[in-house]
Amino acid sequence: MTPPGGPQRALLGLACAAFVAIGLPVAALGVAWPTLRADAGRPLGDLGILSVLVTVGFALTALAHGSLMRRLSPGVALAGASALYAAGCAGFAVATWPSMVTGAVVLGAAAGELESAINSHVAARHGPRAMNLVHGAFGVGATAGPLAATELLDAGLSPRLVFAAVAVLGVALGVGFATTRRRWAGASRRAGGLPRPVALSGRARLLLAATLVTFLAYVAIETATGQWSYTLLTESRHVDVRTAGWVVSGFWAALTLGRFGLGVAGRRITAQRVLDVSIPAAVVVAALLAVGGPVLTAAAVVASGLCFAGIFPALVTSTPARVGPERAAPVMGWQLAAGSLGVGLGPALTGVAVGAVGPGAVGPALVAMAAVLAVAHLVVRRLTTPPEPFATAAHGDVPTGGAPRPVGS
Repeated sequence: MTPPGGPQRALLGLACAAFVAIGLPVAALGVAWPTLRADAGRPLGDLGILSVLVTVGFALTALAHGSLMRRLSPGVALAGASALYAAGCAGFAVATWPSMVTGAVVLGAAAGELESAINSHVAARHGPRAMNLVHGAFGVGATAGPLAATELLDAGLSPRLVFAAVAVLGVALGVGFATTRRRWAGASRRAGGLPRPVALSGRARLLLAATLVTFLAYVAIETATGQWSYTLLTESRHVDVRTAGWVVSGFWAALTLGRFGLGVAGRRITAQRVLDVSIPAAVVVAALLAVGGPVLTAAAVVASGLCFAGIFPALVTSTPARVGPERAAPVMGWQLAAGSLGVGLGPALTGVAVGAVGPGAVGPALVAMAAVLAVAHLVVRRLTTPPEPFATAAHGDVPTGGAPRPVGS
């Protein structure tokens, strides 16, 4: 695929800015939560409740994206979602329990539409390298979020200011999407669409189920690691607040750098190889995080970001190879919905474990999620032929090693 021209490059830049904005509050919440929950008078485990509410909002709009596109143009939907995103962040900036509950639902709903529309556009117009770039932009925001919250705490200020700043950014994005609204229509309408029933054999049903579990488990462990590592470090490993904040930022920085690196090496490494290496490594690192002392735990948190870097882009870009190009669009919707469940379930189940056992339960919870991810990947691996390289996977091209096996075959 040819490099994007001037207008498309501008849209890609706006898409990256949106993913930076999505990453900022998600990652900052883990560092900010001890302060926010004290301001609202809530127990530590209530972070899991907010994560579930974010998931509900995200899943509703992700599944309704195709229907929404039949009523609104993509540019208008993106502008409206940006405005909602600003409102959701404002709820966390106010930091009362009712405002955070409402803000979590609104934030999740807005993020669901932003991600669905942007992923569809990038997949149709730009391909896998740009997909890694956009998801790397999420990592930029996710790296900056906890770092900003840490510096505010160190300066004696409230981390609520991070959410206020992102609310302002959301307004700016809304203006940008509204200004460019006519340029988003074609590609998004072709790539989008409401998931429709697909006739599947018994083997294909198992493959689809394992794929959805893989998405759910991966997003669950990534989100839980980002949100609960700070609590594990400060309240179980007794690491000081500033160092713990930098470690969490290091987690997101490693994830970001890994994605950018895979974008550069996209023509020389297959998605299957990325998954085969990254997922077992994630299991090992999770085990080290669970049993280590302060230094080993901190190192494992950062290393886990590097292990996670390529998993989600590899899963997304290899979808046509795994299920067949003609079924990629509906399956993509299901996969994103499964991932949205992971956003809530990972932190929520970890919160339940923390509430029952204490902060030290974060490590074992992450090990359990990593184990589920590994088993689901092994099932998918046995039921599919190896996907093609990142450079062609997003467009259904047939690799040198043979045609991919469609999910319905």
